[in-house]
Amino acid sequence: YIEAYTNPRNYEAILNTLIIAGGAATIATIFGTFLAWAVVRTDVPGRRIMEAASIIPFITTPFIGALAWIMLASPDTGWINQFWRFITGSSEPLFSIYGVAGIVMVEALYEMPYVFLIVAGALRSMDSTLEEASMSSGAGIWRTTWCVTLPLVLPAILGGALLVFVLAAEQFGVPAVLGAPSKIRVLTTSIWDTQSVF
Repeated sequence: YIEAYTNPRNYEAILNTLIIAGGAATIATIFGTFLAWAVVRTDVPGRRIMEAASIIPFITTPFIGALAWIMLASPDTGWINQFWRFITGSSEPLFSIYGVAGIVMVEALYEMPYVFLIVAGALRSMDSTLEEASMSSGAGIWRTTWCVTLPLVLPAILGGALLVFVLAAEQFGVPAVLGAPSKIRVLTTSIWDTQSVF
C-alpha cells in the first residue's frame, strides 16, 4: 500500500479519482435530494411519473450510458454537436463529453437514484407533524424545509452522498470510455493499465 500510494505516477490518478467522485457525489446528492423532497413533500404534478423515471438508470449500467452519451455529445460525430454545427454554421462543437466534466455528469446521472431512494425513504418515515407545527407557527415552506426537514433527513443525505462517492470512485467503465481520449487516468484505469503491461 505504501509503495502504491506514494508512487508519484499515481498522484494524478488519485487526484482525478477524488475530483470525479466528489463532483459526482455533490451533483447526485443535490439533485437526488431535491427530487426526493419534491416527490414526497410537495404536490407537484406528475409525482408518480417523476418517481418512476428517477429509478430508470438502474435498468442500464453507467457504461451503457457512457456509450450513449458518446453518440450524443462526441465532439466530432455526436448528434447534439452535429445539430449545433448545422444550425449555427460553427466549426467548433457545442461541448465534448470527453473529460472530467463528462465523466462527472454521466456518473452523477446514473448514481443519483441511490440518493433519491435513501432520502425519499427518510422523508416518508419522518413525522410530518413537525413540519405542520413549523408552518402553523408562521414559517413558510422554504424556511420549514431548511430549518426542520433538512436537519431531520441530514443523516440520510450524508449516507447517500457517501454511497455515491464510493460508487463513483470504484467506477471503471465510464472513466475508461470517456477519459481515454483526454488521457484522464483514475485509480481503476491505472490498475487496468498496470495489469495490461504484464
